[in-house]
Amino acid sequence: MAPDTRPDASRSGARQASGAGPGARRPGPAATGFVLPDDVAAVAGLYAEPSGPGTKSPEDEGPESSVRFYRPLVYRLPGEPGPTGPVDLLLCFPYDLAPLTGGRAYGDAQVGIDFGDSGAQALAVQPAPGSVQPDGTRVAVFGRGHHRLRWEFRPPSAGLRPDGHWCQVLLRLPPGRSGVYCHLSCHVVVRRTLLGRAVGSKAGTRGDFGLRVNVEDAWAARLPLPGLPYPMAAPDSPAPRVRGPEGGHEEGAAGDAPWLRRLFFALDVERYSRRHNTHMARVQRDLWRTARAACAHASVDWHACGRQVSGDGYLLVLPTGISEPAAVAGLLQGVTLALHAVNTDPERPAGIGPTRMRASLHQGLTCEGASGFLGTAVVELFRVLDAGPLRAALRESAHADLAVAWSDSLYRDLVPHAYPGLDERAFRQVQVDLPEKGFTAGAWIELRARPLGGERPAPAGTEAPHAGNGAPNPH
Repeated sequence: MAPDTRPDASRSGARQASGAGPGARRPGPAATGFVLPDDVAAVAGLYAEPSGPGTKSPEDEGPESSVRFYRPLVYRLPGEPGPTGPVDLLLCFPYDLAPLTGGRAYGDAQVGIDFGDSGAQALAVQPAPGSVQPDGTRVAVFGRGHHRLRWEFRPPSAGLRPDGHWCQVLLRLPPGRSGVYCHLSCHVVVRRTLLGRAVGSKAGTRGDFGLRVNVEDAWAARLPLPGLPYPMAAPDSPAPRVRGPEGGHEEGAAGDAPWLRRLFFALDVERYSRRHNTHMARVQRDLWRTARAACAHASVDWHACGRQVSGDGYLLVLPTGISEPAAVAGLLQGVTLALHAVNTDPERPAGIGPTRMRASLHQGLTCEGASGFLGTAVVELFRVLDAGPLRAALRESAHADLAVAWSDSLYRDLVPHAYPGLDERAFRQVQVDLPEKGFTAGAWIELRARPLGGERPAPAGTEAPHAGNGAPNPH
């Protein structure tokens, strides 16, 4: 996704975030010197708007407040293979309003997203028209079925909370489109008490802010997608079906796609579904930034990776031709440092709690279909990721935000050979038994300790609990 560099992109008066390109970074905590990808697309002032004769024009005074637009999360849904079919994208636009002071509060708010003359069509939107959010805010939406959308949020008397907002669009692009430009705008009512009376004044962005969403940046996904704050139904057009890896059928797979041996790395957020929508929006950003930062830290080409959304996490299928020991060690170190950075971010909202993750590593044959990656190795990867031993290891750890399960085959290929960043003393062997699925597999669990001061993160092997019927590594 790239900022809109066309002439009309300057209409907004928005300040594009420093280094706002997809690979840009901003400093992380001073303790580690680690940096994270910057997911802020722009910070735009909300300027007073004329409300009648004699009212100052927006040019005569500074902004009342500001809105921060974050880079949208982009998911590609199954569709017709080849260039002749439309492209269905699920776009998730997070944004925050700046906190108000002096007894002021936000009243009604509007967010506009305009996809211009691209031929794009909004199939569904969330929050849905007529819905009521948990805090009592009522939502109205205009433009479904068209290219220009507007959400209106009408909060109760307490006012609209400033942070953790999120708009979702299920967008259909015409065949052959590699992306779409969109323009965002925001308008609010600021409430205050004046001479004992409640009054409201309007403020908004000057014009809009433009950016481009590229199809190549999308994660493969299927609806319903449980990792999002708002559920969405799949589009009407069904995807083709072919035979899957376990005798069933997989949606959207290409029947002639090659089966290749690849290395898999999966991440999943602990206790994600127990969070409310506002915090889900922030944790989704944490997940994206962590995965992106880990790839950069490991010198793994982000765009060369296969990427797929699964539940509350992500699957990365690493490219061929890389040094596997260096890539795996770098990814795990990168995730550890990135989690430390997001959890110690001074702008992290109060009450959200730390973001902690489980990870699993495996290798095997896979085939890329229109709806994601197929193969028994992928199935095994996620069964180990979701199983009790790994969940218990993270839950019972007081010193780590990342618990990792390695498949037995990958462990034996990499860990005992003293590659840098991999220490076999940190591992415990466990048995994963899922009788209801007829699945049994050996795995190796390690905990990655949080970095202390400026130190590099190291495996937290000495504190790993005995999960399942695990036994310490005798070596």
